[in-house]
Amino acid sequence: MPTPKQIEEISRIQKAYVEKVAPLVEDLEHVQGYDVSPLHNEVRAIMGHLSRCYEEKRRSVSEEIRKALGHLDRLTLDTYKVYALYFTEIESDYEETYKWVDLSMIDNHGFYETYFKLSCQGKKYRLEARKQESVNKKDALLAYEKM
Repeated sequence: MPTPKQIEEISRIQKAYVEKVAPLVEDLEHVQGYDVSPLHNEVRAIMGHLSRCYEEKRRSVSEEIRKALGHLDRLTLDTYKVYALYFTEIESDYEETYKWVDLSMIDNHGFYETYFKLSCQGKKYRLEARKQESVNKKDALLAYEKM
């Protein structure tokens, strides 16, 4: 059985999932219509490791917590990657739809300047996150959060 400190860690994992990742997965699945079954597999793995922490004869609760944290990091990273793909698709569709429209006339050039700045920023963060994925997952997560 888990110690009070381990129960606190389990609660932190569950809270991170419920507050940070679950709303994004829900949005991707129900609002955007993406197939998120690989993300659900990670959720199942997280909850499986957390539930094993409460088995009577479980000796290595900290190992199960470590594994659940690993799955949570992977789930978060994969969710952000799907969002990066979604944002790229939205941007491409937008640019294709309005390629013959002079967007600089909207808001006295302000709209296009803001759009271009945000678009470049988003591309920069997505590229930075992709580069960081193989080097440092924490930095990749931070870069995806900026996008």
